Amino acid sequence: MIIFQSPPENRNTFLLLAWSAISFFVMRITGRLLEKYANRFHMPMLRYDAELWRVDSWMEIGVFASLILSGLLQFTGRFAYAAIFDGVISIGLLLAAIQVPLKHGKEAFRQLLDRTLPDEMQYEILAVIAENHDRLCEFKSVHTRQSGKDIFIEIDLVMPFDYTLEHLYFLEADILKGLHGKFPTAIPRVYVTPCDHQCERAGETTCPVKMSLQPPTSLS
Repeated sequence: MIIFQSPPENRNTFLLLAWSAISFFVMRITGRLLEKYANRFHMPMLRYDAELWRVDSWMEIGVFASLILSGLLQFTGRFAYAAIFDGVISIGLLLAAIQVPLKHGKEAFRQLLDRTLPDEMQYEILAVIAENHDRLCEFKSVHTRQSGKDIFIEIDLVMPFDYTLEHLYFLEADILKGLHGKFPTAIPRVYVTPCDHQCERAGETTCPVKMSLQPPTSLS
């Protein structure tokens, strides 16, 4: 009760208001940059940081309003009400601040460990492979994992047994280019197995790759 009876002289209100306003804009800009890079590199850890900065920026608005109202109460001599008001606002801001760690903390921690990519990212990888479906005999499997910012992708393909290294090189280069376009931090590997020759019978071929290269037959 001593502080209520003899409150200290308040000389820092305008300084605190200016600091709070500057902090708000810095936090908003930082949060947007982190969100941009989180979407680009598919990193939940960055998305977690972006959410923290975003929530902190809204909390600065609460701090700014609290400083104004508290200053008005002190200016009118209601120091006890000002102290109680500051305490209530502080508790409210604390409860708001812990929402983000509770919501995103688990996912951000998992980002530090090896884990399989989510389904939507798997679909994007399959889309890159599907763009080259006419250049391969069979798509066998894809194995993915993420550790930190690195995305590891292993793709198993079946190719024609008589394909040249040049054909394989250009196919792999196109697949890797497509993957890096979607995932800049990807570390992809393409493994190739030759087909079992079952598509070659009596001088004719049913190889989907070779058939796609043949000119269309005209109807007489």
